[in-house]
Amino acid sequence: MNSDIRLKTSFRDHRKRKKLHAKLGAEGVLAFIDLMLMAAETRPDGVLTDMDKTDVALDANWQGSHEELVSTLIEVRLLDVLEDGTYAIHDWQDHNAYAAAAEKRSEAARNAALARWGKRCGQGGNADLCDSQCENDAPRMPIASKGNAPSPTPSPTQEEREDSLRSSSCDELCDKRTDSPPDDSPADDPVFVTFPTAGKPKTWDCKQSDLDRWKELFPDLDVERQIRLALAWVEDNPGKKKTANGMKKYITSWLTRAQNRGDGARASPAYQQPKGHGGMSYEEAEKRGLL
Repeated sequence: MNSDIRLKTSFRDHRKRKKLHAKLGAEGVLAFIDLMLMAAETRPDGVLTDMDKTDVALDANWQGSHEELVSTLIEVRLLDVLEDGTYAIHDWQDHNAYAAAAEKRSEAARNAALARWGKRCGQGGNADLCDSQCENDAPRMPIASKGNAPSPTPSPTQEEREDSLRSSSCDELCDKRTDSPPDDSPADDPVFVTFPTAGKPKTWDCKQSDLDRWKELFPDLDVERQIRLALAWVEDNPGKKKTANGMKKYITSWLTRAQNRGDGARASPAYQQPKGHGGMSYEEAEKRGLL
């Protein structure tokens, strides 16, 4: 978790700060600073996921109207509204890149710790002695019985307890600590395509079950082709990525527009000739097997 944020000295004379001060006073400026401090701790990517106007005002320690604070921050362009309605601090990743990378640093630290733990569990160094040490020391370990739980019936003898302790080798203990978590994805629901997303998580999987549902809703469309076009549009416009929670709504809207056009082939009118495939249209790119 982040413990600080970056605030440039130019913020004191910045036009947006002066506008915010003129509209809400010094309390408004302090509320925005508190909002940034909250984001560094709990929303390091700057996207205020699952937060409405009341949540924003409460985390900013704003005592006035919630509507007034949020609308003013949006008006002076200190707060953005994403396409799915989620709020995001304006240019957060540019001004607070270190805070925005907190998750990546934490993940790198976890991976390094796992690598060190793997070496201690028999992958080099003096850890090869672990098995023999555990086997020799196991009989000397005391039997823990500090609670009031009843003894099993029949109670094992001392010799049986020692035999049970010897059977627990160090390899078994290490395996329990280093096993990767099970894959929760069902084998019968494969991933069709993966979209990059804004906020957390960073990606969203369009699975076969999602594809089948949209095929039922839009029987006259080539749904697979339209979803690939939607993915290409997002990849060519990274600044307009959706949140993972908003992806199904985004694709449903995309398919609805394609169906209303009647041909189910072109994307939105403002995006008829993208340049993501050497300047050619997506129809031509598909014919050449690029999609």
